[in-house]
Amino acid sequence: MWTFLRRRAVPSPGAAIVSCLTCAVSHRLPPDPEQAAASERGFRERHFGHQLTTGRLASPALQAAYGLGWNADIKVALQSVQSMTVTNLHSLASSTTAGWQSAVVDNTSNLFLDAMVMVVLDFTSGAPGSSRAAFLWAYGGIESGVYTNPVSGSEGSLTLVDVTANPQCLKLVGTIPYTTSDEIAEAGPFSVAAGFGGILPPFWGLALINHSGVALHSSGNTVKYRGIYATAI
Repeated sequence: MWTFLRRRAVPSPGAAIVSCLTCAVSHRLPPDPEQAAASERGFRERHFGHQLTTGRLASPALQAAYGLGWNADIKVALQSVQSMTVTNLHSLASSTTAGWQSAVVDNTSNLFLDAMVMVVLDFTSGAPGSSRAAFLWAYGGIESGVYTNPVSGSEGSLTLVDVTANPQCLKLVGTIPYTTSDEIAEAGPFSVAAGFGGILPPFWGLALINHSGVALHSSGNTVKYRGIYATAI
């Protein structure tokens, strides 16, 4: 079986491949025998019921003559790290109602499948109390300006009904424990899409309640994320 590779350099002739004659695509196998076996098994599962064959990659001239396409590998790709504005997160007191909300993130152009979030909270000194943690929620929207109650979509303070006694419309996506006085707690990565059944909304953002028993420091708190998308290689 010979293949024609579109939009990328042709692998060296002689490379092991598995091909689907039904779909007219071929997949180059890794040189390691165990990896090759796993890769071929995955290809066969994706093309179950089709006419399959294995072989070696022919010369470029013979590949072109048969006009077959190349079966791309789909892998995860990452956006560069994005830092959220956290002006009103600094010095956030421990409370059951007073929290922080991020500015909304517009996903209608990037169309990321998910966003992975890392949170760093710098707690002040004092014994852990209350719930001994901060809680991270996600909010979303399918159109600009209409978001999960009660967020506004602008970075700032947020007032909730008592989180220890009432359900929330927001989607809980992470917990940041506070177990040691004056602790700097790094937490995550948290999946935003997980809060919405696996799909990142067209518009999304974050909300946080500090219910650790102590306030946060006036600096050193960060909320960062990376968009996740699929790429063919």
